[in-house]
Amino acid sequence: MAATSSTDVSQVHSMKVGEVATVNVDGHPERTDSPEFLHAKAAAHKIITTLPDLFQGPGDYQMHHGGSLWLHDGKGWLLVLNEAGIEWSSQFCADPAKIEVLRQNAERIYAGFPESEKQLSALGYPGTGLLHTPITDATGVAKWTDSIFNSCVPLNQHFHIGFAKSGTIGEHNDPKPITDIQHFKVDSFQLLVMDPATGAHAAVVPVGPPGSGQSEVQVVHTSEKHPLAGELAKAQTADRRLILPADHPIAKAAFVNQT
Repeated sequence: MAATSSTDVSQVHSMKVGEVATVNVDGHPERTDSPEFLHAKAAAHKIITTLPDLFQGPGDYQMHHGGSLWLHDGKGWLLVLNEAGIEWSSQFCADPAKIEVLRQNAERIYAGFPESEKQLSALGYPGTGLLHTPITDATGVAKWTDSIFNSCVPLNQHFHIGFAKSGTIGEHNDPKPITDIQHFKVDSFQLLVMDPATGAHAAVVPVGPPGSGQSEVQVVHTSEKHPLAGELAKAQTADRRLILPADHPIAKAAFVNQT
């Protein structure tokens, strides 16, 4: 979003992100919804009403700045993602030349779906011209960041900014390769296992396919305070997997709903 209020932009700001993470970002004015983002959200919500359901699951959708490219193939809408998404705060360290590469990539993709721009305009979206406007400065980066070509990946609140103790993990709290798993795993497998002592979570996956009889699990991620965090870091540094045996409490919890 293009910010509209003024603060001291020379200072690094500390931002709370989700449950425990604190990150430092470049100094910037306070965040407000830009006209570009308001137009993009309105169009995206109209698109969603035409879809029977979304892969990410039902909910009161929030719009995630994840590189959204909404395409129309003449039959209906579909969503693909650009090579990178630009989160709102990250625009202030963005190189316009690199964002221009993302714009060019999007322009080529849309060329293969010529119905898309007409359909966006029919929804009342006024920003299709951005798709063909070279990005050369911070103003162009801001407009692209909040356009429908970046800012409108629909996620419900839990999958957007949720944290593990609620049963889901959000894009802003855990790595995307981990958050993606919760959308395609079988319902009976417990991806997230909470540590009762610290309240921290570990994300685990089976080491074998269903029916293999293997009940070990691989730890693929932990929150910072989890007892296995250090062990996982050592395993990753050594380029090896961290496997927990079938009788480990975490493995038992992961398979508790399976027979």
